Amino acid sequence: MLRVLILCVLLIAVFAQQTPRGVDSNDSEKYNEHHSKNKFVCLDNLKTIDYSQVNDDYCDCADGSDEPGTSACAKAGRVPTMFYCQNKGFVSKRIFSSFVNDGICDCCDGSDENDGTTKCPNTCEEFGASIKLSLEKQIKDLTNGLLIKEKYIKNANSELEAKTVAIASKKEQLSALQKELDIIAEDKEAKEKIETEQRDELRAAKKAEWEQNVANTQAQAETAQQAGEPAEVPAEVPAEASTTEEQPADSEVTTATTTPEPPQYVEEEEVKNFKTEEAEKARNLENSKRVELEALKRDIEELEKVANADHGPENEFYEIRGKTVSVQDKQYTYQNQVLVDMAQKDQHSHTSLGSFTKFNENYTEMHYTGGQTCWQGPARSTVITLECSGDDSLELYKVDEPSRCVYTMILKTPSACKTSNLEVLEKQLKQFQ
Repeated sequence: MLRVLILCVLLIAVFAQQTPRGVDSNDSEKYNEHHSKNKFVCLDNLKTIDYSQVNDDYCDCADGSDEPGTSACAKAGRVPTMFYCQNKGFVSKRIFSSFVNDGICDCCDGSDENDGTTKCPNTCEEFGASIKLSLEKQIKDLTNGLLIKEKYIKNANSELEAKTVAIASKKEQLSALQKELDIIAEDKEAKEKIETEQRDELRAAKKAEWEQNVANTQAQAETAQQAGEPAEVPAEVPAEASTTEEQPADSEVTTATTTPEPPQYVEEEEVKNFKTEEAEKARNLENSKRVELEALKRDIEELEKVANADHGPENEFYEIRGKTVSVQDKQYTYQNQVLVDMAQKDQHSHTSLGSFTKFNENYTEMHYTGGQTCWQGPARSTVITLECSGDDSLELYKVDEPSRCVYTMILKTPSACKTSNLEVLEKQLKQFQ
């Protein structure tokens, strides 16, 4: 007898704490707080009624909180009262209380029509089956994508760390090479100074030799003149020139002479091209070291460009950097070199649609700007929306031009998979369990 009594008390307690019909399970605690000793306090705390008056199809509370499962308080208060459809096996939802027992099946579980006048079959399982399959597939793909993304991140961090080490090493090489080049340049200057001195000595010797030759030639000419030898007739004056007039006697012939321009020294090619072997070797060595230095600087610049670039919060987009993916749309091929540039091609042209500029704030878009300018319009640009892929691949699709010279498309990649999306999908799936 005692056991029966205890069981009855427990059943009464459970019943007393049972969430009223039409109340969202998330709000059950709030209703329980207002339920004590078979009394119910309206949620606005303005009135207390017997608990038996809850869902009795009569509106006792000004805020309508005593009738969550009927339409009695549909017009109570300023805010319309709502009825909660549990819809187990499908998606729960809220409807206006005025829809309760109105002869129309609004909830797939039929819970809104309980007065017996309208029979509503439970179709939640049927409706939920296809959605459940879709959610399960999305969760599977997203889970696979997140696993691939983890590998991407691990590989990216390893490679970026290696690049950081390489940059430090190359900077040390650069510093050492610069010091070596300074020494080589100083040595070259010293050898070029010696080369210049030797060239000046050669120039002085050649000029002195030339001056001696000129002096010898002039001396010979003077000696010949004193000996009475006829001077050579200039080529431009004929030796046997004659006139119609009578020539005067030999004694009367007057020879007109002109003073020649003094000879000018012209530097010989031997002097101009004079080089010492030591200076030439020093110059070649300096040039080769400078080429090596510039190549090392370019290497460092390229490494820093990649190492310092934005590859996502966890470097998840590093793996796909520089990879090329394309999509055909009508006569054009749209080609994306990820995180580098975007282009539109056909058989006869190649048009830039922008270079990579940035991600948006939550890393769901890539922005490419500064492309080829449209005729009498702006520079072309592209916004690529990122979408999670469940396999290790890239897919570019859905090309559009929503406004002039602004292109949009979608890129699927595991890099875009987010754990937060998995949590949302799993929460949605629970509604179909």
